[in-house]
Amino acid sequence: MSFIMRLWAEISPEAKSFVVLTLAGLLGALATTALEHRPVIMPKWRNGALYLGFVGTLVISIVAAHAVDHGFSTALVGAVCGGATLKRLKSEVDRGFDRHGGTGRGGTR
Repeated sequence: MSFIMRLWAEISPEAKSFVVLTLAGLLGALATTALEHRPVIMPKWRNGALYLGFVGTLVISIVAAHAVDHGFSTALVGAVCGGATLKRLKSEVDRGFDRHGGTGRGGTR
């Protein structure tokens, strides 16, 4: 444990901030998954498509935590809300494709 404490004391403030925000993103991804009452699913190939599962949620949460970039608590909230916001946006886009025949161009072919 003393090695970790010594390493933490020696790294730059920017590196500490990066580690703290990344941990906030990790916790935000776990919280998002728990709030949706879903198990943690690892990436897998199905019918020629890659499903990212928890790794996708993790990437989104870490990016959102770093985008907020104020502190641990704000980054944690950003990580949880960022994932929920992007999922809502994706469902709206999917509904738009369904309404317009799946072309994304207003239904014209």
